[in-house]
Amino acid sequence: MINTVIFDIGNVLVAYDWQSCLKSYGFSEEKYEVLANAGYRLYYLSNYGEYGREQTKNELDFISLMDGGLFSYEVQMVKPTRWIYAELFRRFQIRPDEAIFFDDNLANVLAAREMKLHAEVFTSPEDVLTRLAICDK
Repeated sequence: MINTVIFDIGNVLVAYDWQSCLKSYGFSEEKYEVLANAGYRLYYLSNYGEYGREQTKNELDFISLMDGGLFSYEVQMVKPTRWIYAELFRRFQIRPDEAIFFDDNLANVLAAREMKLHAEVFTSPEDVLTRLAICDK
């Protein structure tokens, strides 16, 4: 049974646009609450640099709503390297067979699946809720 949801940040939780840097991608606080109230633990796993994080910390305010996560710069690893998934599991006691990972990059999804995570290519916040069989009302 899935009890954990892991999200990439760029083009999943926030839209990455070279011109305007970061903007909201549609994951409202209400959607986080729907997932949390349904009993899901929420994590992020993102290939993000320290400079980029500092420059966009206001846009990343949703992180406080999550149970934890990793930025690649914190562990000197990037997706799709398998070790970054293993480190996420270790730090947060995540069982891969009880978690689902959403990423916009197919290579990262395939690597996650090799690590026994349920993993899907992200298409929209609504698709996440549908895939988790939660009605967004």
